Amino acid sequence: MKKTKLLLLAMMAFVVAFSGCSKDDDDDFSIVGTWQQESFEMAVNFGIPGVDDMILFEDEDEDVTITFNEDGTGSVSDSDGTEPFTWNLSGNVLTISDNDMNLSLNLTTMTDKRIVGEQTLTREELTEMFEDDEEDMDFFDDFPNLTAKLKIVLVR
Repeated sequence: MKKTKLLLLAMMAFVVAFSGCSKDDDDDFSIVGTWQQESFEMAVNFGIPGVDDMILFEDEDEDVTITFNEDGTGSVSDSDGTEPFTWNLSGNVLTISDNDMNLSLNLTTMTDKRIVGEQTLTREELTEMFEDDEEDMDFFDDFPNLTAKLKIVLVR
């Protein structure tokens, strides 16, 4: 379940990354279709001067596929199964929602072959995502200025 939640988070981060792209990248771009995850990274900043970001999660699992359907639904699939979501692309902001979370991603690269998305999450947003996991909740409470940077790369 935790891996699936991270995959959904990665997918959502990917969507956020799309929102920063300019229309010059590809005027005919369509997110509809199936994409392979090339990489996903979550780096945590504890908000403490002199303490560097820590890579909390890094995955180069090419077995993760993300499908965006024309009707605004989609799914993320890996070896653990398939999870559904809904999505909306407005300009360069991709919003992805499931039963547990909502993400809005800024897209920095958006072509028919590659999407790169990046997003910064606040402690409050992270707390909402991991509210079912008390151990993670306790960790977040220890660092009131905590933020996380997500980066996901998808390819066709």
